Amino acid sequence: MKKRKTDIILITIIILVAIISYFFISAFFKGEGTTVQVFQNNKLVKEFPINKDKTYEIKDKDKTNIVTVRSGKVFMKDANCPDKLCVKQGSISSNGESIICLPHRVIVKVTAR
Repeated sequence: MKKRKTDIILITIIILVAIISYFFISAFFKGEGTTVQVFQNNKLVKEFPINKDKTYEIKDKDKTNIVTVRSGKVFMKDANCPDKLCVKQGSISSNGESIICLPHRVIVKVTAR
């Protein structure tokens, strides 16, 4: 009986530590981003501020992605990839968030610089 009680206490402590760690990481490492970085084939191809509304075209041969910045948020407006999952992902604005287009090997990442 005593062994079971200590197991329950140990499991409760582990769960509490996990919850506290999650909130600590969320509070200190998330935040509003200031810069958008676009990588293509693991190379930085564009970098621009998130607070300036503009549309950017990322091209590589027949592969095209259109990245739009509007009201401090970034989203993939259009892409000519077959699945368009990057377009369906929606907008991002916080530090560390990203949009990835696997068929075109494009990564749009928000950073806090």
